[in-house]
Amino acid sequence: MKARVFFILTLSLLLFSGCGQQHQSKVLIRNFLNENLVYGDISDDSYGKLDSTSLVTKGRIEKMHEVTRQLPEFHPHIQYGVPTSTLMFVTVTYKITLNDGKVSKYRQTFYMDKNLTEIVAFKNN
Repeated sequence: MKARVFFILTLSLLLFSGCGQQHQSKVLIRNFLNENLVYGDISDDSYGKLDSTSLVTKGRIEKMHEVTRQLPEFHPHIQYGVPTSTLMFVTVTYKITLNDGKVSKYRQTFYMDKNLTEIVAFKNN
């Protein structure tokens, strides 16, 4: 009986901590977009499942920075966080309404440090 209660409590704790990390990544990405987009706020944003990777190299991160520096939707001098050995990532889809009323759709993957405190890089999908 005690083992069953312990198992249920452990499972619940894991479930709630996972939801907290998903929410934390969503807030971090929204803030990053609001600070770094040239155009107004995002709308109809949808977030995939938060996951981790250790396969993104420093060279790949630098290449993502180089490519995103050229995107007209973003300010060219974005301040990124310091990469950790394991990165967290999530794919996001959203819309931006430009000043002329035209709506553009985006799908991007955001890479964050292990503690979900900073965006390390992002790429268009």
